[in-house]
Amino acid sequence: MTVVLDTRGLPVEDRREALYEAFTSSTVSQKVAFGGEGAPLVAKIEAWTLGAARVLQVNAPDLGLERTERQARSDMPELLAVAIVLRGLGRFRFGAESFEASPGQINLVDMTAPYKFSWSGSGGGWAFKVPYGQLRLDPPMARKATSRLRASPLYGLVADHIGRLARDIDIIAGDPAGLGAAVATTQLIRALVASAADDDRAAQETSGEALWPLTLAYIDAHLTERDLSPARIAAANNISLRYLYKLCARHDLRLGEWIVERRLRGARQELEGPGSRTVAAIACRWGFSDPAHFSGRFRHAFAMSPRECRNLARAGGRFITEQDP
Repeated sequence: MTVVLDTRGLPVEDRREALYEAFTSSTVSQKVAFGGEGAPLVAKIEAWTLGAARVLQVNAPDLGLERTERQARSDMPELLAVAIVLRGLGRFRFGAESFEASPGQINLVDMTAPYKFSWSGSGGGWAFKVPYGQLRLDPPMARKATSRLRASPLYGLVADHIGRLARDIDIIAGDPAGLGAAVATTQLIRALVASAADDDRAAQETSGEALWPLTLAYIDAHLTERDLSPARIAAANNISLRYLYKLCARHDLRLGEWIVERRLRGARQELEGPGSRTVAAIACRWGFSDPAHFSGRFRHAFAMSPRECRNLARAGGRFITEQDP
């Protein structure tokens, strides 16, 4: 994270000019106004880079933004922003259309076109800005989707993801795997835009791309839970069981077998570690209720029993076979 500006570290008389400069240097060209006339201007601007995307968070009083047609035409690359109000009540205007933006709602902002945005009083906002080239969509489709966003069946899924990303952006942006989060977020935005714009072909192409990494991440996060089932996985990702199996077939993956393989890998890592759990306890922890069944599957996968695996690890060796996944 980069704290672009925190006005609390500046003399009161210097804050407004510094805030204007920091804001205009951190985002696209636009007219900006801040309130708080006659009172100390307390505001903070933070920025993150996440893959090809730029994330900006602003906390300031009485914010007003206007991007003119000339400004929209002059900036490169062409960007689409997904914006979320964190505090206060915002209002967007795109041409003749105007609507409120409540905290937690996500909104599309086509930055190739003029717009206005504002909130009154103390407010906070967050935006994920990504080039259209990364989305593989064009601005007219995004503009078409803007007013239809909440009618999309993907809206809840994407809003939940964006909310979590905004909450945990410091951790995610600082993690080496943060690039994967940027890719998944971009795919989700693309799927949402295509769905809201009623572009069936694009929606079909993008929804699977966006949902697949999230589906795999959900499975990995819940591997040790015995009730992890295809029905639960489908429900958690807001898709039908039939569509889940369709996604698996598209990626040449047999879901049940893949889950067992992941669990066996986790059990093997634990057996090779310094812990003192019994083999039966480790089997139970990784979703195998029958120790004998676990031992049979383990031997088939690694050409040794769980006990042999543990003994080899404690003796300081490691038995690698061609059957290792």
